[in-house]
Formats: sequence, structure tokens, C-alpha cells
Amino acid sequence: MSVTPKTTTATEVTRVVGHIRSGVYSTSFERSGCHVAHARQIGAVRLRQCGLNDEDAIETVRLLISELVTNAVVHGAGEMVRFRLALANGHVRIEVADDSPARARVKRAGADDEGGRGMLLVQALAESWGTSDDGTRTWCVVRVGKDEP
Repeated sequence: MSVTPKTTTATEVTRVVGHIRSGVYSTSFERSGCHVAHARQIGAVRLRQCGLNDEDAIETVRLLISELVTNAVVHGAGEMVRFRLALANGHVRIEVADDSPARARVKRAGADDEGGRGMLLVQALAESWGTSDDGTRTWCVVRVGKDEP
């Protein structure tokens, strides 16, 4: 089922198409910085809809979404970014695809650098992270609760 979520700000002018099914949400949007906050908000709302009520875990997921989507917007290729969020067995998997074969990597940012710390945060907060074999998709997994029996 495709849906077009209502935009949350005046800057949200492009069409966002999403697909929701039990515990999984996916959407695509133009590769633009105005969509980072929207992706964070969508992620938090979707996790709450799935019954997650741990606000600390939701904030961690929001930060990870922000870092991965920002990385795709800044370093990606092509016009679109694809975002996927899946909640299962006490874990959230975040995937962002940007059509760039350049793999995300942890960098050493200098003390005065304004950027370059996103993947360091992902490495520190996620249980695991990586890229697809072709480098076009970056993902991370974070524990948000107890595993289901």
C-alpha cells in the first residue's frame, strides 16, 4: 500500500511515498537535506505505532536515522534516497540507499572540523553496521528491547 504522508513543514514540498507493513516502513525521497528531519520524525512515529515506548531507544534510533540519511544526502549519487526501518525481535534495522558505490566509513575528524563524525556516532551507538556489497546501501542495527520468545 502506498501512502503520501502529510508534510510537517513548509520546506517539505516534495512527494514522499511510503510503504508500511507489520514492523517495516520504507520510503523514498529526493536527495535533499530538508528530508533528514522528516525521516527522523517518521522513524519515531513508526516505532511508537509498533508499540515501542522506550523514549531513550527511540531517541537513539532518531539520531542514527539522522546520521545515515545525512550521509546519503551529502555523499550519495542520484536524485533519490531510499529509507527503510524494520522492527523485529527487540532490534531496529535502519537502511539507507543512495546509489553511490562509495562505501560509508568512519573518519577521524579534526577538532575544528564541522563534519565527519556521523559514522563514528553510528559505530558507537549501533550494535552493528555495514554496507551492501555494492556500497549503495548503508545499514545499522540497534537493540531497543528484549528479544521475543
